[in-house]
Amino acid sequence: MHAVKKIILLVALIVAIAIAIFFAVKSALRMERPTRPDWSMRQPVELIDKDSFEVVTMTDGERLKLPKQNGYYKNPKTGTYTLTRCVRCANCGEKVPMPPVPEDMLARHNLEEIGTWAAKQICPKCKKPIRGGGPGPGRP
Repeated sequence: MHAVKKIILLVALIVAIAIAIFFAVKSALRMERPTRPDWSMRQPVELIDKDSFEVVTMTDGERLKLPKQNGYYKNPKTGTYTLTRCVRCANCGEKVPMPPVPEDMLARHNLEEIGTWAAKQICPKCKKPIRGGGPGPGRP
């Protein structure tokens, strides 16, 4: 009787391990990216044309469908790859284009390096750092 219990426990353990391996392999093979919630895709985003400074508002879902090249999105009006993130300059308060972070820098996932790069970006309108460091709108 003692040997029968051992065999039953061994079979149950083997079945449990087989089920765990099955689900692990199934999830590993399912190479799907997580989907974003619908409410997130409906959020408005502002892109700005780096040449004309025209601000384009669209939903995040529409932005993700735009073709992208060298970090810039294709402008649906002009057909050129000139749309990028729209930020407000901390010095002059104007909406200006923030150049895309270089791909090699993104690949390294070094937030300090990216922050240093971003701090060096100059506003095309006031010629001061986009991220601040001096008097600006609403600051003494």
